Amino acid sequence: MDLENVLTNFLERLYELEHVVLLLPNEPLVIKFEISGMENACLYLSSTKSSVTNGLEEHITIMGNGITDVINGTSKLTDLIYQENIEVIGSLRNTLLIESIFYLCREKDMRKIG
Repeated sequence: MDLENVLTNFLERLYELEHVVLLLPNEPLVIKFEISGMENACLYLSSTKSSVTNGLEEHITIMGNGITDVINGTSKLTDLIYQENIEVIGSLRNTLLIESIFYLCREKDMRKIG
């Protein structure tokens, strides 16, 4: 599955979870994803509109091979940073915000409580 499809599936999960949509910033946040062997993609997130796009100036860049695990919620972004599987260029505030959003939007079977 290519990166754009992974991000599109993430956006579908995101908008099913109204409580997570409330975390989206009013001002647009552009996240650029770079995975070796795949085409780069950008995720445009804001409280009014979100989309998968290319060519925008990013606020945060995430590089590495564990990105799809973060997007699907199977791994936390900061865990992969500490393991040096992923490199993030951007503010700590934005890093923690997107980690929270990705983790809260993980696949339904992973959201079970208990």
